[in-house]
Amino acid sequence: MKKQCWAIVWLTIIVSSIGISLLTAGTPDLTGVWKSSSDGVYYLRQIDNNLWWYGEAALEHPTWANVACGRIQGDIIELNWSDVPKGEVQSYGILVVKIESANHLVVIKQTGGFGDSEWSKEEISESEE
Repeated sequence: MKKQCWAIVWLTIIVSSIGISLLTAGTPDLTGVWKSSSDGVYYLRQIDNNLWWYGEAALEHPTWANVACGRIQGDIIELNWSDVPKGEVQSYGILVVKIESANHLVVIKQTGGFGDSEWSKEEISESEE
């Protein structure tokens, strides 16, 4: 009986691992520095099919700065976003973003007056790291 229980536990772990891999299979790793259509800079972190970001218009005294958190499903990212007090703007809403490629994202739906509409992933040289 103990052997059967352990077999079920291991099988559950293996199936769960495969399921997580299948959820993110084919999705490029979006972690990195991205530049927006308004020259804003966004710092994205992807873990499995979860995505977080921090974006700002400028390092010092930005007119806007925001955070977002959401999930990746296929080539679509659904995010909740909010401006933070570092910037002057204080809005919030929902973003739906399409993953056009590993280096290009495009907004397909937004609420709350979000200003940017597309992003390109920045290449960082070893000297900048």
